[in-house]
Amino acid sequence: VLVDRGGKTESFRASLVVVSAGAANSARLLLMSANDKHPNGLANGSDQVGRNYMYHNSQAVLAISKEPNPTKYQKTLGLNDFYFGMKDFEFPMGNIQMVGKSQGPMYKGEKPIEAGLAPMFTLDFIAKHAVDFWLSTEDLPSPHNRVMINREGQITLSYTPNNQEPKNRLYAKLKSMLNHLDMHEHLIPRNLYMKNEIGIGGVAHDPGELDRSLRSIAKAIADLAATRLAGTATGAGVSRPHTPLGTLPEAIREAREAWRIGRRVNGPGTLTAYGDLRIDRVLYALRDAPELRQFCDQSLGTLVEYDRRSGQNLVATLEAFFACHGNLSQAAIRLQLHRNSLLYRISRIEEVGGIDLEDPDTRLALQVALKARRLLAPS
Repeated sequence: VLVDRGGKTESFRASLVVVSAGAANSARLLLMSANDKHPNGLANGSDQVGRNYMYHNSQAVLAISKEPNPTKYQKTLGLNDFYFGMKDFEFPMGNIQMVGKSQGPMYKGEKPIEAGLAPMFTLDFIAKHAVDFWLSTEDLPSPHNRVMINREGQITLSYTPNNQEPKNRLYAKLKSMLNHLDMHEHLIPRNLYMKNEIGIGGVAHDPGELDRSLRSIAKAIADLAATRLAGTATGAGVSRPHTPLGTLPEAIREAREAWRIGRRVNGPGTLTAYGDLRIDRVLYALRDAPELRQFCDQSLGTLVEYDRRSGQNLVATLEAFFACHGNLSQAAIRLQLHRNSLLYRISRIEEVGGIDLEDPDTRLALQVALKARRLLAPS
């Protein structure tokens, strides 16, 4: 073995040479030794060097306790029981252990862009209730998961995750225990704010998973705010995921609009995601147009006036009818009515409003008018 040390070449000989530079660099060292006599590199006659690359399927998650968590050294606890499987899953699932305790400045310092707009007291409040977990399961060897080198001698890695079922079951098991542990029933992926992403493909986020994670964070913050501000309706709006930093004003606009629309459509104290608002966004943008109010009056005015004079609930009945996609049995349950009573109300809607609920254009116009009516009502 020739070693370049301090500018001098030294030679070492032994009957057995062990290369222990790590899974990636050991493979790189041997693969780069390829020559005419050893086209695959030294010690690689089987072409197995660099193959069967493995690492733990790990994920760090954050739970929010309903009570403060004053623990200082929570990383001292780990649980290996689930390596023995569960009642309905006989295969090893992995380990659940604690991670170092979150602190408010960590969120701000590690991810200044994502946490930059959050007041420090909110981050401190979350950290005060945070319980941090690390879940680790095993992946399985596969010859297609391998370390390779390119023409410049740089390491490239081909890896497809496997053995995901135990990982997902371990996550679900922890989540199912949160309520029994007096915690809110959602887990927040910690790699949203940790500087070092977990996993090889950490930079290739799944947009759907990121969206779900952001909603979980927003829900956790809203729940904590509701707990702290008891008796106060605490609503929130969530934008779609946005990158890069230059799109931050658009994200803020979406979150504000989602909150304002959600307050009108779903009532105060609700969490509304901008991505869930479709026609509501269009109607909200037209809220100041006189044509929209005229459209609502023409479509629903007669029914609204009838309800006002008679004390009936024909408009609410129509909303329930459409919410149940015209299913009379489900609408009757929703309204706590006998089916015959619902049929009578439907006939009154058609009679009083002079409408035909069998006509698709009429149904569409009524559904749009019902949505617009909520947005036009005083907030």
